[in-house]
Amino acid sequence: MEKHTQHSMDSTNKVEKKIKAGDYKAKAKQGRHIEGRAQALQASVAAEIKPIIETYGCAITTDIWIEDYHKTSFISSTIHYTDNDFGLVSRVLFAAPFEDGVSKTGENIRNLLFQKLCAFGIDTSLLVGRAVFVTDRGANIIAALRGYTRLNCNAHILNVILSSAFAPAVLAKTPELSELLTSAKKLVKYFKHSGLQNSLKKSLKQSVETRWNSNYDMLDSILQQHEEISALLVTNNQYEKIAQINANTLKTVVAFLKLFKDATNDLESDNSAPSVSLALPWSIRLIEHCQAHAASPLLSEVAKVCASHLEELMGTSDTSAKPLHMMYRIATFLTPKMRLLRMLGPDARDDVVKST
Repeated sequence: MEKHTQHSMDSTNKVEKKIKAGDYKAKAKQGRHIEGRAQALQASVAAEIKPIIETYGCAITTDIWIEDYHKTSFISSTIHYTDNDFGLVSRVLFAAPFEDGVSKTGENIRNLLFQKLCAFGIDTSLLVGRAVFVTDRGANIIAALRGYTRLNCNAHILNVILSSAFAPAVLAKTPELSELLTSAKKLVKYFKHSGLQNSLKKSLKQSVETRWNSNYDMLDSILQQHEEISALLVTNNQYEKIAQINANTLKTVVAFLKLFKDATNDLESDNSAPSVSLALPWSIRLIEHCQAHAASPLLSEVAKVCASHLEELMGTSDTSAKPLHMMYRIATFLTPKMRLLRMLGPDARDDVVKST
């Protein structure tokens, strides 16, 4: 009996080993297949974009981020260009990890970025004058691309401006606004944890510092369902959780933030049309929008910070510390319906025309 049992166990172990070996071979074969397809696709993309860059040029958006699980830093690049039929094309070229222990200095970023671009047959020396890089305003990425044409991502700038405007030091000067945001965050948290979220037609959005326009998304999600939320809270004897959120105050703040949301969406537009020509009109419209709210008891402090930063980072006057790049202004000038540049003064218009 024992011999029979041992024989059965040995047979089972052999079968398991064969299965594992088979699984390994299958996975290895699958891995080689995927790698082969990836290399073929990379070669195909390289063959397509190389003549485009040499003939017309391109734009490359580059970003660096840290994934949450392993805390690994990545750099990614997407190339944007027009094909022979003048259609706008965007292709994600890569998302590559930094090696452990490698600091994200300008030199290291440049080395990894150009190494990955070279894998697509892109001669990085040709990118001078033929490519426009679009990035955030990090000192390291600016250093990495020194010598190349680089534009600020204006959607990112808007997010930075709003973060500054809603910083604790600013909100401390506007207790009513601060209380609104605090109460809204508590309300959303309660709905998520209590399960009442499932009773709403749309989910309430929580404000997250790293998510663009999240204050707007949170407040708007409450505003759109204010009556339903109130009714649910009354039923559950929890009305005090929305009692501090005045509907009129909510409407005022949402209306103010909506223009920033619209601007971000426009500047981040999909691949159907370029958005470069929109930076100038949006910068001026947002500055005027903030200036109009400078006297508001509720929003004056936030509006003043926004207006000041917009003038500094996206302004067009001589007093702007880092004015909107001339390429954005030229793009607006080359857009037929905006070619008169009515949003600019005479001197600024002349500067654009002379630079074209």
